[in-house]
Parts: sequence; C-alpha cells; structure tokens
Amino acid sequence: MVTQLWDSWEDGAVRYDKASGLFADSSKVHHLDFAGEFFRVRGPLNVPRPPQGHPVLVQAGSSEAGKNLAAAWSDMHFVFIKSIAEGLAYREEMNQRLRSHGRDPAHFKIVAGVLPVVVNSNAEKEERQRLNEQLMSDQMAIDLPSLPYLRMDLSAYPVDQPLPPLPEEETFDGIRTALRLIRDYDPQLTSPGVGQAAVAKLR
Repeated sequence: MVTQLWDSWEDGAVRYDKASGLFADSSKVHHLDFAGEFFRVRGPLNVPRPPQGHPVLVQAGSSEAGKNLAAAWSDMHFVFIKSIAEGLAYREEMNQRLRSHGRDPAHFKIVAGVLPVVVNSNAEKEERQRLNEQLMSDQMAIDLPSLPYLRMDLSAYPVDQPLPPLPEEETFDGIRTALRLIRDYDPQLTSPGVGQAAVAKLR
C-alpha cells in the first residue's frame, strides 16, 4: 500500500508555478482507493513523493515473520550477526527467501549491527577493551539489556547468582535475535555478567 501511495503522484506533478499560483497538476495526482482487510485508504498521499520515487524500505528483526516481511517488501534488512560464517549463511537463507518472492537478491542489502573499532595492534585492542569495561558499572550492565533486549528487570535478581531461565523465543514479544544471542551465553552468568556480555555483543 505504501508504494501505491507514493505512486499516487506522477513524475512532474509538482509545478511550483508562482505566476499562476499552481502548486501541482491535479491530473497527475490520483486517488488510491485502497481497501484491505483491516483498513481503507482513499489517498492520494498528502505530500509529494521523493525525487527517486520510493524511499528505501528497511526492515529490522530476524524472526520468521520479520525475515518473510523483509524478503517480500524491503530493500534493506537490519540484523544482529555474530560472525562472518553466520552472516554468509544468513545471506544465503535470505537469497532463497527472496527468490521465492520472485525478487533478485542482488537488489537486496543486509546490514549487520556492527560497531567497528580500528586499532593498530592486539595490545591496543586489549587496552581499549579494558577501558570500555571500566566505564561500565554493574548497574549500567544490568539496566542496558533489561528492557531493550530481555523485557525483564534484571535488577530484581541477586547480582551474585545465575539468572533464572530466560523467556522462550517463540512467545517473546521483543527483539528475538537479541534474546537468542543472550541465551547462547554461559547459563551461569549473573545479571551484571549477562549485561556486560550482551552489551559487548550487541552494541
């Protein structure tokens, strides 16, 4: 529907003619009259479409529904990837999904949530990591992953005891990829420990 809304304005519809006071050529702006299962939209779009026609459609999340949505409609797909090998496998999976929707994988981009830090040596890398760890207090390590990633308050649990079982992915109403990554950590991690591990992987 959103692509139909953008297409409700033809190229050249906007005139900006000060002399005549004409903003747009009404013959090039069309009603949409979209009727779906849950809502209807008459259109046209209430602003002119961008010069390139359609803005880039980005989908974030790698649940089954998210991957299917991305393969069907989006131009770009944002995901968490733990390694190059995992990224290559994910790319191949998405290529298959794209082809099943009749789309060319060459026109689809995957963007991984990676924050690169460039250093000159392993020693400098270790020093940078040590400094980062010093900047994060136990409370910060608890707070950061609690609601954004786990949808649970980690401060409710003893800081020196392993966490109770995390939510099941199938029923989790949150960022399932983040939950999956955290579930892969050592089950004996404490709440500050899982916070530090999560932030190290997900930032």
